[in-house]
Amino acid sequence: MLLADQVLYVPAPEAVGEALDLIHAGQESVFLAAMEDNAERLAADGALHVERDGGGVLRVTNYADKPGLEGAERFNAVWFGYAFAPRAAEGFVGALHRATLGLSEHPPQMDTVLRAVAVEIGPFTDLGTWPAVTAHWTEAAS
Repeated sequence: MLLADQVLYVPAPEAVGEALDLIHAGQESVFLAAMEDNAERLAADGALHVERDGGGVLRVTNYADKPGLEGAERFNAVWFGYAFAPRAAEGFVGALHRATLGLSEHPPQMDTVLRAVAVEIGPFTDLGTWPAVTAHWTEAAS
């Protein structure tokens, strides 16, 4: 799923293909993610903490939807889109829904998200809030 309110600046169509290839190869879920260290961005976007596993694969170890400034330091990436296998759909969508509601405990279905592979993409802008839309159009008009 690619979100309609995202503007990708460096076209990376191979990242979408890589995500789908990973699903077809047996991964339950994959995020398209950009590394991020700006606390304000992490606070206002879908935030991830990602780490390389022993095989060098980037894996999600924490997830929150708009964690706020007080929680931003726990994250190092923001996500642009995601994919999941049909067998993981209920758990994955349930975990994203709980995060959107700000429910902090990690139910068992969160494991689908916390085992996800992250595929790095280029920089993007999330236009999911009115301040972000205003800033984007102000910058574009300059």
